[in-house]
Amino acid sequence: MDRTYRLTLWLIIICAAVLYLWVNNHPGKSDSQVENAEIENTPDLYITDMDLTRYSIDGIANMHTKADTFSYYEEEGEGLLSWPHVILIDDEIETWKIESRRAVIHDNEDIEFFTDVVAKKMDAVPILIVNSDYIKYSNSTNFISTQTPVEITQGKQVVNAIGMTVNLNQTEPVIDLLTEVTFSYEPS
Repeated sequence: MDRTYRLTLWLIIICAAVLYLWVNNHPGKSDSQVENAEIENTPDLYITDMDLTRYSIDGIANMHTKADTFSYYEEEGEGLLSWPHVILIDDEIETWKIESRRAVIHDNEDIEFFTDVVAKKMDAVPILIVNSDYIKYSNSTNFISTQTPVEITQGKQVVNAIGMTVNLNQTEPVIDLLTEVTFSYEPS
């Protein structure tokens, strides 16, 4: 992603936040609440009830993000999301929905999800659900990965493993489980 595109994206986010605060006269979080975040300094941008759709250069939606709060720290090149809900979109179809208690979005647009992470493959029948304490979405490679324990459920099938990768560039993404794989199935 070129620098101009990223700067334009941040400019739009900042303008939306200023407009929202001006229209609603909504105060930001106090310094004591911000200190509870993992990044210790005051954010350069703070948004509540964030609802943002990202579009490709062709104007096609490719990601929809909602979060209770978004704090951006320019010096660190990171943003903190609380209770994020991220939907990945491909050809106008919601393919993955990832939720967690918190997430960090980096300037390269990678997103790391922490604590009670639930990733759902929305276009699978039945829906495939991945539970973990950490999942990383890499925007540049279009990969989802983790080195932590995962539990994957689809219908009556349950798979447990330590670590996984998913290449989202494939037509039918394959979940590669890394180690300690166990599988259970309940017949009908």
